[in-house]
Amino acid sequence: MLLPFVVLAIGVGVVLYITLTILDKSPGTERMEELSRIIQNGARTFLFQEYKVFFPIVLLLALLFWYTTGYKNALAIVVGSIIVIAVTTRKQNRY
Repeated sequence: MLLPFVVLAIGVGVVLYITLTILDKSPGTERMEELSRIIQNGARTFLFQEYKVFFPIVLLLALLFWYTTGYKNALAIVVGSIIVIAVTTRKQNRY
C-alpha cells in the first residue's frame, strides 16, 4: 500500500535532480542563446496553430464521453488537455 508513494517520491526526486543539473549548466554563447529563443518562439507558434485543430477534437471527444459514460470522464479529458497545453506552451527560457 505504501509502494506507490515510495515510487512517486523517487520519481519526483529524479526529476528534480535532472532539472537542477540541467539548469546549473551554462546556456552557451550569446549566439546560442539567441538561436534558442528563435527556436522556442517558432515552436510556441506552431503549438498554438496546432491547438486550433486540437480543441475541436477534444470537445467532440468530451461530448461523446459525456453521452456514453458520464460527465466525469468528459471533464477528465478536458482538464487533461488544458494541463497539457499549459505545460507545453509556458515559457521555458532560463535566461
